[in-house]
Order: sequence, then C-alpha cells, then structure tokens
Amino acid sequence: MLTLNVYDRVFFVRGVKYGTAFTVDVDGKQYLVSARHVINSDCDLKIFHDRKWKQCPFTLVGSGEGEADITVLAPRHRLSSEIPLDPAIGNFIIGQDVYFVGYPYKMWSEGGDVMSGRPLPFVKKGTISAGMDPTDDVKRLYVDAINNEGFSGGPLVVAKPNTIDYRVIGKKGTVPFYLTVKGACHLFRHSMATQMLENGADIRYIQAILGHKDLNSTQIYTRVCISKLKAVHAATHPCRL
Repeated sequence: MLTLNVYDRVFFVRGVKYGTAFTVDVDGKQYLVSARHVINSDCDLKIFHDRKWKQCPFTLVGSGEGEADITVLAPRHRLSSEIPLDPAIGNFIIGQDVYFVGYPYKMWSEGGDVMSGRPLPFVKKGTISAGMDPTDDVKRLYVDAINNEGFSGGPLVVAKPNTIDYRVIGKKGTVPFYLTVKGACHLFRHSMATQMLENGADIRYIQAILGHKDLNSTQIYTRVCISKLKAVHAATHPCRL
C-alpha cells in the first residue's frame, strides 16, 4: 500500500485525452506534471472531483521534446496539500520494484475522506531492469512493465529497500528536469514498440502488449526510422521493379 503523500498528489484528468497528472512543489510553487499527449496548450483541462469534471485553469510552463512525452503546467490554484513527496533520481537497485499510479481505462475507486473528494487511483508494479548514465549526463531508467492506457502522465514512485519512504522519480528542485528527462518509463515503451514494428511485428500485437484500447494510441508510441523508410522505398519503388 502506498502512503498518503503519494495519493494526495495524483489526479484523474481530462485534456486531449483522459489520463493522470501529479503535482510537484518547487521553491514554494506547485506544478502539475502529465504526459504531453494527454494535456497540451490548446486544450481545456478538467480534474475529476466529487464525481464531477471541474475546470482547472493553468499556464503552460513547457513541454518535452522528442521522446520526452511530458508537459508541465502551473495551475492557478494549489491542488495538493503541503505533505511532501520528495523526488529521487539515482541510487536505484536493479530488480527493485517501482510503482505506476493512475487511472487505467478511466477506472477508479472510492477514496472516501482520505482523498478529499478525488477518486482513488490504481497502482501497478514494475521492475527496474537497467539504468545507464550516458555521456550527456541525462539519466535513463528502464522499467519492465506494461503501462496500461490511462496511467500515462502519472508518477512513477519508488521506495528505499525495506522502507515506506516513497519518492517520485525526478530531480530535486528543478521543474525543467521533467521537460528534458529521457529516463521516463515511456522511453522503454517507445524503444520496444519501435523495434518490434521494424522487425515485422503486426501493430495490433504491439497494441495488445502496450495495453492500448485505441489503435491510434499505439501509433503515437511508435515511429518508423528514416533508414527503414529508405529500405522500403528502395525495395518497392516502381523504378526498381
């Protein structure tokens, strides 16, 4: 069971799509972090509270680039209490459990007074499979898990071994970290799906592995590299036949 400081910061949101978001505090300000494909600058953001969707005005701080499927918002009003949820990066153990927190397939359960009118999120366990510290000093974390649709945008939390000191994967004191991090769990999914597609796997099998209900969601997580396009072009163009 996760601790209150985790649950207190997780929100069921609706932007471009349904998904999850979580709050972080930096220098006395509160920010809302989610996935770029769930919330962008052109959409209205709503948060599920007291069984109703309520408008949440915000200012866009920024969005990640490339495979960093992350967006950071500054809500006009504080959303979470001041119960701290400290960030942590590094000092992980290969094989250690980590937890996705969110609302898969728009599902939730009653949270009672503990959640102050917000729905109780689902929790799913993954395993840290590898971690690399490349030359550009961007930390990468590879997590072995199927991150079902709806968990997108939610936090990835971890506790020190044999403790309940849960922390969110991140870097202390800096919001831009969430805009540039390449170590988010999505990187593992992007890489796996892309390589499977390039090796000939049917996209609907990839859809099933990723747990996507809509095939359009799977297409967001996959990309065809230029070298593959060139190879297909060279092999099938009418001029070559």
